Amino acid sequence: MCIFIIFAVHGKYITAPIMKDNTTAKATSACDYEPVEFPGLPEIKLPAVSADSIGLLTKSIETMTTEESQATAKYFPWEDVLACMKDGRVFYSEEKGDCGERLIAVNFSSPRWTWEKLCGRSGLLYICPVCKRQVKFDCRIMN
Repeated sequence: MCIFIIFAVHGKYITAPIMKDNTTAKATSACDYEPVEFPGLPEIKLPAVSADSIGLLTKSIETMTTEESQATAKYFPWEDVLACMKDGRVFYSEEKGDCGERLIAVNFSSPRWTWEKLCGRSGLLYICPVCKRQVKFDCRIMN
């Protein structure tokens, strides 16, 4: 069986084959596929966060204590989020956090093993760069 899904990444829509045989799930991550244009579908545009800002946020998250990390990682482990951030999949959101700071949206895709175990998730993870909290997750794909 082969199912195709459509999802948005970096303002482009992507198609990805999700295939499963008796041994291995072929889908790895939502971000492994090339963009495809789909006429008539709205384009998603978010301004990119600078590499310097991503570096500062990454460093501050990496230096959190275990207790701080567990308290602020509402949806996913920070190490998985940081892996997506290091790939440059970070954008400014139109939304603001409780502290009034503009949220950043990470185009998050869970690790490869989660897709192989059919529990993968992909979507926009909103983070407050001041509070260093995962504010909300807009799941676009799950298997």
